[in-house]
Amino acid sequence: MRDIRIVSPGALEISLLPALAAILRSRAPHWSLTIEPFERRSYEIDLATGRVDFVLSVGGATPTGALVDAAVVWEDELVVLAGPRSALHAGSDRISTELYLAQQHIYPVPWPTSQNYLDVELARAGKHRKIAFSVPSYAALGHVLEATDLIASMPDRSARALICRHPDLRLIRLDPPRRSQLSLLWGISALQEPAISWARSIIQDAAAKHGDAGGGTANRIGSGQD
Repeated sequence: MRDIRIVSPGALEISLLPALAAILRSRAPHWSLTIEPFERRSYEIDLATGRVDFVLSVGGATPTGALVDAAVVWEDELVVLAGPRSALHAGSDRISTELYLAQQHIYPVPWPTSQNYLDVELARAGKHRKIAFSVPSYAALGHVLEATDLIASMPDRSARALICRHPDLRLIRLDPPRRSQLSLLWGISALQEPAISWARSIIQDAAAKHGDAGGGTANRIGSGQD
């Protein structure tokens, strides 16, 4: 038996992680999977010492070095979800940044907006979102969107997963579009362990199940030399 420990952002709770759990249960039912919430900090020592096996990181550059390597899993488009009560629900399939910022938002991320790559980018241009409701996870997001006029921003794969459970929600794209990469990090020395190498292939297979969602790029985990 082997416990695989992965650090993952909340958006993947409804996209990649269910597929990963299903594959692991099918191929290695005696293994366990532990997910830790992602924090905006360096995980180099955690990966190098084996405290965690993998880190999934969304947005921005992923630093690597002598102890850690990384590969791009996929690329997502940042989209908006709106419920029937939102003024955007019956409107255009694409909205401008100005119209997007004029709405009130739900923020389903556990770290401050000052550490979120979207809000950092907006702040550099002197712009800010109107955050009306902050929650630490995606668990209640669909229900809140259905019950209020608020909107939420998230990767397109996560948005499509939520729409499957809440079909009254509407996906709206931003103009100009914003894209971000999902990267997988691992300790270079740990990859010599057959179990870790095999686990990376399982993550690759789970990512491939969502590789074409929302028009994103296909799964790109390779030898670590991307």
